[in-house]
Amino acid sequence: MNKKPTFFISSTIYDFRDLRSALKFYLEELGYQVYASEYNDFKVASDKHSYDACLKLVEECDYFILLVGSRVGGFYDTENKISITRQEYREAYKLHEQGKLQIISFVRDEVWQLKETRNELAKHLKEMKTLDEEIRNEVLNFDTKFANDADLISNFITEIGKNNETRHSLKNGDVLPTGNWIRQFKGFEDIIAGLKPFIVIEDLNVKFHKELLKNELLKHSLCLHGNFKENPQFIMLEFDKIYQAIPAINSIYNDVVIHKDIWDEFFVAFYLNCLMPINIDLNVLYKVLTTDVFYEYEVSTNTLVKHPIYDAILQLKDKLVSCENMKEKSKNYHSQLSDISKQFPNRDVIAISPIHLLEILMYFANIADIHLLSVEIIKSLASGIYKSPQLCDIHGLTKKLLVS
Repeated sequence: MNKKPTFFISSTIYDFRDLRSALKFYLEELGYQVYASEYNDFKVASDKHSYDACLKLVEECDYFILLVGSRVGGFYDTENKISITRQEYREAYKLHEQGKLQIISFVRDEVWQLKETRNELAKHLKEMKTLDEEIRNEVLNFDTKFANDADLISNFITEIGKNNETRHSLKNGDVLPTGNWIRQFKGFEDIIAGLKPFIVIEDLNVKFHKELLKNELLKHSLCLHGNFKENPQFIMLEFDKIYQAIPAINSIYNDVVIHKDIWDEFFVAFYLNCLMPINIDLNVLYKVLTTDVFYEYEVSTNTLVKHPIYDAILQLKDKLVSCENMKEKSKNYHSQLSDISKQFPNRDVIAISPIHLLEILMYFANIADIHLLSVEIIKSLASGIYKSPQLCDIHGLTKKLLVS
């Protein structure tokens, strides 16, 4: 079983508790797995320290969300003043460099402004030649109610932004570092807006149903024969060819006369397309049609609007039901077509009753339309754009053959 895409939320807990909770709930509602160390579903390794367990769990994740605020948090390396959040980030960055994980970093807006202010203050103090170096550092790193270790936080932000590495790369013509985007935020909505450019946030339930539908239709379309697989529209053209060959009739009691060459060509097309089983499970279509997968919310009207693909799936379902209803009769169609050809061995034309011909052609048309709709729906699932295929003119056929 495939695991869900997984997020690791890294931050100090005390000042981010509500935001972490909202973020975990939001992402899990969309179907993702989210690890936050204060929750019971966080994987605990009893033989490891909690810090080491956190670092190990980062390796299992696909996305690493980093939230930087005004607190430093507990130290992983006290001697070098490396916080556990900073160490988690460093482990994540190693994985990012290997292409195994995506880093999404956020810094509170006021913390970012504090860093910028400190940079300006540092420049100003440096210009004050009369100040002793020790006094400069004391002023620059003075503890405030807002940040108890502004220097560590500022340095951490510089590390996340890869400022030093970028300067080095530009100077030496090396490849620039990646994963250094930093999003400033004031509230939860800024976090969500910041996530969207990095990942496609789509309900996994939607992805599941789309994948389920695609696999079901692929299973069928792969069974198409030769030219029809390469260009399914050829199936409709075969229908159109015999449809055009049907002459105007005065009564449904008179046989329809069709040129034998056209009939024999249709016989082959029928054999190739209508004798194979239709490998589409109606239950899959019913399942997709009873969800909101192919609905979109329209803000201006405050309504849900169906995507064109929804109606195509509905059409496909109706065609399948129609074929299912004709299943018993269709078992004999092939032998009937063959018998009709044999009745006129030395003639250029064949004759068949309108009612009988209508039944056979309607069955063929339904099969052809199932092929055509399946192929276009598969394309639409990949592109997001549905183009209606040209389907068989069953209404015109019925009108043509049932004229009295």
